[in-house]
Amino acid sequence: MTRMSQRPSQRPSNCLAIAALAALLAIGAPDPGAGQDAAARPAPAFRSAAPARHVVDADDGHPLTVWEKRGAGAGAGGVVLLLHGRTWSSLPDFDLQVPGEDLSLMDALAEAGYAVYALDARGYGDTPRDDTGWLTPDRMARDVAGVLGWIAGREDAAARPALFGWSQQPVVVF
Repeated sequence: MTRMSQRPSQRPSNCLAIAALAALLAIGAPDPGAGQDAAARPAPAFRSAAPARHVVDADDGHPLTVWEKRGAGAGAGGVVLLLHGRTWSSLPDFDLQVPGEDLSLMDALAEAGYAVYALDARGYGDTPRDDTGWLTPDRMARDVAGVLGWIAGREDAAARPALFGWSQQPVVVF
């Protein structure tokens, strides 16, 4: 029996909704500019500014970088914390910016009304490695718990963040 089947009450209620939204965004609608060069394509409907960068201290004092994007009505759809895998940090995974392309999951979620946060794990992106040089699932889980506490202090108390991640992150999430 998996942990997931043993603890359904501890899974975020909107986790499936976020996964479905991410799948729809990945599949995408037919491109109205298909066949046109990038300069002639219509601009994406939503393009936010660069993400806001925050530094949150972990329970051991280590600085963790958290990126944030919000659109109009941010938080109306909920709050999402994105957790990258073991290859890339948050910005290339969730906020890839390519001229003429609409590839940012953070932008799409912000446009849909979510308050979107993405954590750079220790040793990735703008978060430095700690003295051990290793990032274990237990350490990552404690870091995520600390960031969730920080988010709770910024958002509506009723907004329980959904967690979305891949690679090592399902171990951390569940």
